[in-house]
Amino acid sequence: ITAYEPFTTFASHMLGRPLISMDNQNELLYMRRPRGAGAFDFHLARLATRVCTCSADQYIVKSFDRTPRGGSNVHFVYPVIQSEIRALRPSNGDLVLVYLTKPNPALTAVLRSMDGRFAVYCNNRVGTEGNLSYRARGEGFVRDLGSCRAIIGTAGFSLIADSIYLRKPYFAVPLKKQYEQTHNAHFLRQSGLGEYSENPSREDLARFLGSLDTYRGRLERHRIDPAEQEQTLLVLLEQVRPGRRAVA
Repeated sequence: ITAYEPFTTFASHMLGRPLISMDNQNELLYMRRPRGAGAFDFHLARLATRVCTCSADQYIVKSFDRTPRGGSNVHFVYPVIQSEIRALRPSNGDLVLVYLTKPNPALTAVLRSMDGRFAVYCNNRVGTEGNLSYRARGEGFVRDLGSCRAIIGTAGFSLIADSIYLRKPYFAVPLKKQYEQTHNAHFLRQSGLGEYSENPSREDLARFLGSLDTYRGRLERHRIDPAEQEQTLLVLLEQVRPGRRAVA
């Protein structure tokens, strides 16, 4: 079983062992190029995905959009939700959780100009700056995730999945030239479960935070089955056999 890394793929072919690819990146092969994305870079990313998981016997593709695509060996499933997230009893406190994979001075400047309190997780920085409380990753992150009233952050797949499961409205700030993040951000807007901007203004964030009840109503109607990926994998492990491989 490979999770988007090439060594296991190559080893399975060399040893003649069945291969199951289980990731969300393979959705790149079944999606249109995001608006504003460069054609060369986008198709290069698709090529890298094909190389990493080439000729697997079965593909389990984690996706927010579970529309069946691909051949009979391609299975679109709900995102996986970790047990520590499933165990939470979510509530709506007064904090907004902000998750950044790298500093974003323009965004934090906008947040400092706004009312409300923001718990910022970025590079394990710790300290207070006005209404921003910088915190290090750890058990506190999961607690804040369960009790925050909304999330602002980069458009990574896992955190968006957690936010939907916990029914937390999400404002995405996708990293530029990362097509998976752009795709995830488009999903939030199109589904009505959140909003996004690569360069959010004070007005963008104020509009989002002023509409949380609307987003929560839509989230109540959107369900994620956190066990679907595991169940699909168990079925495929019973079915997969050495022999001729299906070509992606």
